Order: sequence, then structure tokens, then C-alpha cells
Amino acid sequence: MTPNAVKDLAVESSSGQSLTLKWSRPSTGDMPGTSYNLEYSEVVDGVNKNDTTTAISHVITGLKPYTNYTIRIMAISTVGEGLWSTPIVAETNQGGSLFSH
Repeated sequence: MTPNAVKDLAVESSSGQSLTLKWSRPSTGDMPGTSYNLEYSEVVDGVNKNDTTTAISHVITGLKPYTNYTIRIMAISTVGEGLWSTPIVAETNQGGSLFSH
């Protein structure tokens, strides 16, 4: 069974050049070897970039300060790819405080 969509994707913290994300494992299809594909893009340009992790948290680095990013995530198991999560929009900043929509 392929994984369900990842739930509870959220930004834990934000800086001028990074966003720390966390999420909950999918309710079905999560098995040993599951990895997560994060897709993110600046809201303005829409050019997608990807990161992959096996953890349920991740830091996206190399971002621009004071910029809004759209982020979504998909679980991938040995059986196949799950569904994309509901996208979130988060903004980087300089002061380290979090601002997300």
C-alpha cells in the first residue's frame, strides 16, 4: 500500500535563510525505508526545488530573507509514492521569529 498524505506539515522556526519544518508520519503506508520528498518554491517565481529526508523534520537552507515560500511534502516507500500534503506558505525573516500563513 502506498503511503497516505503526510499530515500536520508546519514551520517550527524561521530565520533569514532557513525554515525548520516538522510533520506527522502518514497514517498508512509508512514502513521502514520511508523517505520524504519536500518541494518548495518562492511564491513569486514558482520555480520548484526539492529536498529529501528520512526524518520527520527538516531544515531547508539557502533561502532568501523576507521571502514567502510554498512548501509541500510527499512520503515515498518501497511500494511507491504517496499523495502530496496540503501546501503551506511560510516566510523567512532576519530576526528568527516565525511568520506563517
